[in-house]
Amino acid sequence: MTAHNWITLCCAIFLTAYSIPKSKRKHFLVIAAFLASCIGDAFLANRNHQEARFAAGIAGFSIAHFMLFFHAWKQGKNWNWETVVILGSAYTTFYAFALLPAMHSKVISLAVAIYTLLSIATLATAVGMKSACATKSFYIVGIALLVFSDTLIALQEFLHWTRANPLIIPTYVLSHLSILLSCLLEPRKSERML
Repeated sequence: MTAHNWITLCCAIFLTAYSIPKSKRKHFLVIAAFLASCIGDAFLANRNHQEARFAAGIAGFSIAHFMLFFHAWKQGKNWNWETVVILGSAYTTFYAFALLPAMHSKVISLAVAIYTLLSIATLATAVGMKSACATKSFYIVGIALLVFSDTLIALQEFLHWTRANPLIIPTYVLSHLSILLSCLLEPRKSERML
């Protein structure tokens, strides 16, 4: 396991230890997302130029995004259409004109397309959350950093643009720490009623 994978695993363990005594069951979606991220990262970090491992890594991260999407969806059952339109337009253009011509595998191009759609949906749903300001803000920042880190990975992996490589891991780690902080800052039921 990579060093940043250990950090994500520690986030999952810490959130589990925090959530069980407080009966915060909705955090288990985030815990599952952290664990799925660990699996996805393990495949990507050890892929050795194997397409199947790369696809498995994307699948792991896609499951993580599903969990993060549903966690946000449960906090208001809403998403922000402006985010969908702006990010959807930008990433559709980026995917169609930059990434797709550089990908030589139908499996990988389909996996990346699905993952990109999930990323946009997750961020739009985070923006649409009806939660306390700190909880919502840190969640949005966490998802936005995750999307940014993934974009840098795509630039490196498919377009061989490596200038921003030093930002990939820090933004990835900060994204998980921000999502963790979002859960920790969630007010208690009694505080919500005040």
